[in-house]
Amino acid sequence: MLNKIKIIFCIFLMIGCSVGPDYHRPELYTDRQLTENLNLNNNGHFYPDKDWYKSLGDENLNQFINDALHNAPDLITAYEKLRQTRINLGLARAEWGPEISLTGSYNQSDAFESSDYKNKSSYYQSGFDASWELDIWGGIRRLNESKKAMMRAAEADLDNVKVLLIAEIAANYINYRKSEKLLQITEHNLKLQQDIYDIIKKKYSAGLSDDLSLQQSHSAVLTTQTQIPPLRSANNLYKNNIALLSGKLPNQISFKKSEIMNKKPYISLKDLYNLPAAIIKNRPDVKEAEQNLIAQNALIGNRIAALFPSISLSGFLGWQNTTLSPFISSDYQVYNWTDAVDVPLIDWKKRVNQINLQKSITKQALSDYNKSILNAVSDINNAMKNLTESADKLENSNNNQIAQAKILELSLNKYKNGLINFSEVLTAEHSKLSAEQQYVETLGEWYLNFISFYKSIGGGFVSIQHLPLHDDRRDAANECDEPDKH
Repeated sequence: MLNKIKIIFCIFLMIGCSVGPDYHRPELYTDRQLTENLNLNNNGHFYPDKDWYKSLGDENLNQFINDALHNAPDLITAYEKLRQTRINLGLARAEWGPEISLTGSYNQSDAFESSDYKNKSSYYQSGFDASWELDIWGGIRRLNESKKAMMRAAEADLDNVKVLLIAEIAANYINYRKSEKLLQITEHNLKLQQDIYDIIKKKYSAGLSDDLSLQQSHSAVLTTQTQIPPLRSANNLYKNNIALLSGKLPNQISFKKSEIMNKKPYISLKDLYNLPAAIIKNRPDVKEAEQNLIAQNALIGNRIAALFPSISLSGFLGWQNTTLSPFISSDYQVYNWTDAVDVPLIDWKKRVNQINLQKSITKQALSDYNKSILNAVSDINNAMKNLTESADKLENSNNNQIAQAKILELSLNKYKNGLINFSEVLTAEHSKLSAEQQYVETLGEWYLNFISFYKSIGGGFVSIQHLPLHDDRRDAANECDEPDKH
C-alpha cells in the first residue's frame, strides 16, 4: 500500500506539464503602425472616462442610461451568459480532483430448488467510493484554461453590450430631442406664416394686395402644416426605442425639459489625437476576440492529450457484514484498489483529426481577432474624422441661421413699407426656416458623431466591474497556465 502511495505521489508531480501550444499574443500590428494609421500623437495621454455621456450635462439622459443598466433585457442576458461561463469554469475545475461518494448496499443471492448449484448468501456493505483520472498530460488543465478564457470573453461581451446600450440610448435621446426641437421651430414658423397670411388677407380685402400674394402665403401655411405629423411620429418612435432599451413600457418613462439642443457643445479636438495606441486592444470586442482565440488555442492541447495513455485510480474503503449490528468495526473493514491504464489504439486517426480540426478552428479565431483590430481602427478613424468635420459644419450652420433671421426681419420691414414684393418676404421666410432646421439637424449630427466616437473607442478605459466569482479559490494547477499573462 505504501509503495502505491509513493507511485501516485510521483505521478502527481508529473502533472505540472501540459502538452499543446502555450498562448502568446500575436503581434499583428505594432503600436507605431496603429498610431500612424490613426494620426495619433506619440505617447498619447488622453484616457476617456467610461461615463462620457455625463459630459453632455443632461440629467434626463443620465437617468435613462442608469435605468437601462439595471433593467435592459440585453444587459441581463449578457450577465446570465457570464454566470453560465463561470459555472462551466467551476465544472471544469471539478474535473481536476477525485470524485468521492458514500455508498450503501444490501446483497442477497440464492438458487432455485431445481438447481444443482446451492449457494445462498446475503451481506450488507457501506463505505466510500473514490475515482480519479490523473491529468498527466495536462488535458484537464488545458480545458480549464479554455473555460477561463471563455469566461473572460463573456466579461468582454458584457462590456460590449454596455457600450452599445449606452450609445443606442444616447443616440435615440438626441434624435428625440432633435425632432422635438424641429417640431418647436416648425410650429413657431407656422404661427409666423399664419400671421403673415392674415396680414395679406386684410390687404387683399382692402385691395392693397394681389391674389398671387394671397395664394403664396396660404400655400406656405399648408406646406408647413404637412411637416408637423412626421415630426410627431418620429418623436413617438424615439420614445418607444428608449423605453425598449431601458427595459420599460413607453408610459413608464417621462421626458423633463432639456436645453441640450439649445446650447453649443464644446470638445477639445486636439484630445482626439492624444489617444494611446492601447485604445485599440481596450475595445471590448477586440478583448472578446482575443479571449476566444486563447480558448481555442488551449483546446489544441486538450485534444493532443487524448492521444496519450490515461491513468485512472479507483478504490473502495468501508465495512461489510452479514448483519447490521455490529457493523462499523475494524473487524469488518474491507477495501479494494484498482489502477487502470487506457491506451488509444483503434480510434487514433479519429483523435488526430480532432487535433487538426481544432488547429483549423484556432486559425479561424486568429483571423477573427485580426478582423476585430482592423474594424476598430476603421471605426475610430471614421469617428474622429466625422466629429472634426461636423464641428466646422456646426459653426457655419449657426452663423447662417443668425444671418437668415436678420434677413427676414429686414424683409418684413421693407414689405410693410411697400419697398419690396411679398415674394421676397416669402423667400426670406423660407430661407430662415430652412436655416433653423439645418442648424438643428447639424447639431444633432454633431451629437451623434460625438456618441459614435465614444462608441468606437469602447466607451472609455474603465471597464465594467466584474461580478464576483461564486468560488474564487485558485489552486496551483489552475494558476500555472494563466492565459491573461503573455
